Amino acid sequence: MDEIIITDYNPNWVLLFEQEAVSIRAVLDGDLITRIEHFGSTAVPGLAAKPIIDLLVEVRSLAEAKQVAVSQLEYLGYAYWFDDPDPQRMFFVKGLPPKRSTHSSHSHG
Repeated sequence: MDEIIITDYNPNWVLLFEQEAVSIRAVLDGDLITRIEHFGSTAVPGLAAKPIIDLLVEVRSLAEAKQVAVSQLEYLGYAYWFDDPDPQRMFFVKGLPPKRSTHSSHSHG
């Protein structure tokens, strides 16, 4: 199981969200995006959280986003989760930790 790290609230999380939203708006067509929201535990002032900024990017057309967003967001360092089981959304991650070795505590025969 991956280790979960919880840190004290960091007021810079709001700034990190705002900077990322600006970057996303810079690479995606402005007509495609209807809003970008900061959500999850880092969006709650004063709350200790996993230091991961969650963004919700609402788009006018999911079909159009599926055609253009993957390559445009890869430019910013995002990786698209192609195996997402929910066809009504697209899920991207950025800044993944390095993959762990294949030796794990639960792989003993």
